[in-house]
Amino acid sequence: MRCHHKIKAAAYIVVSALLFRWALLALNASSCSLFTPLSVSTADTYATEGGDKFMSPRFEVELDIFSGNPNPSWILSDTEGVLFLKRLAKLRKTSAKELSTNLGYLGFIVRVTNGTEKSLVRIQNGMVLLSQDDTNVYYSDENRELERWLLNSGKSSLNSDLFKIVDIKIPRNP
Repeated sequence: MRCHHKIKAAAYIVVSALLFRWALLALNASSCSLFTPLSVSTADTYATEGGDKFMSPRFEVELDIFSGNPNPSWILSDTEGVLFLKRLAKLRKTSAKELSTNLGYLGFIVRVTNGTEKSLVRIQNGMVLLSQDDTNVYYSDENRELERWLLNSGKSSLNSDLFKIVDIKIPRNP
């Protein structure tokens, strides 16, 4: 059982390093503002009294498609959360653009909770909006790879007909 705790501790260190890297990238990209999304606390903040359990960031993904009915949602695993952050960190910063409010498919909403820190990431039609507190930073998902990856992460949680409808809405890379 001690091996399990070591694996969880190693996973926490990997996720923390990625969150720290992502926060630095966002800080750099936002012209050294005080905006530090998903800031990382020290490991002992997440340790329990026994010192052997760690809390990982939580990534809740919502497919924004229905109006008037609940949207489908799912939780990314720790590994998927790390992959999401890696993909997000690769995007380039862009100018602010208005997100669509039409009916039908509107992309994805990812709610990231890391301790008391909460961030919201909206992915829609090649645009990514990262919001924390009152600060918004925009990124470009030019080939909509992050959007497609999120759709595929929810394949087991989505009705197959709904998956096909959204799959058609996201063009594949040439």
